Amino acid sequence: MNIVEKLVKTIILGISVTILTFSLNAARSSFNGGLYPKMITLELDDVNEVELKEKLRKIGPKLEILEIDSDRLIRFNLANLEYLQKITLDCSELTDINIINCKYLQQIYFFGPDTWLQNIKIKDCPLLQHFAISDSDINDQQLKKLLSLVKDRLSILHLFSCKNLQDIDLKIYPNLELLSLDDCPGLQQNIEKLRATGIEIEIFGF
Repeated sequence: MNIVEKLVKTIILGISVTILTFSLNAARSSFNGGLYPKMITLELDDVNEVELKEKLRKIGPKLEILEIDSDRLIRFNLANLEYLQKITLDCSELTDINIINCKYLQQIYFFGPDTWLQNIKIKDCPLLQHFAISDSDINDQQLKKLLSLVKDRLSILHLFSCKNLQDIDLKIYPNLELLSLDDCPGLQQNIEKLRATGIEIEIFGF
């Protein structure tokens, strides 16, 4: 074998080793937490349930913020994202929400669907205490049902454009510190009653 042949063989061997190393590293990254293990913020548009599941599969465990704006998402299922802290959902066709075992989840921003949710389950999210809700169709009983999932932990509640709300019993939320209202005429008409509870109340657009 002459010098040229040896050189070519060495180059080919080197490329093969490099490709193999890259493949092993990619597989290891995927096994340990997705193809993007350091991503902390994920914004998704126009995804359905299958596409959401596939995209989350590629994300590592460090994800802290998840924002979804989609008219195609009907069921939102999320589990075991240990470092996730904030979820924003703007999904007009959403009917089901299941959020399980997100230990550091603190905030949910919820822009309500065209028809009210059929099933809501939030479990093993011990730090969840901040809700922001914008839904022109939500009524008093639906809000109470939603907040019952975090009743003893709720500390901050923002309500935007909830035009059908007439009353909210703040006394059943022992740790509520702040209620923020924006374009909620029914609640804002009863502002003195709400303030009598001693909870801090902010009002915008009134």
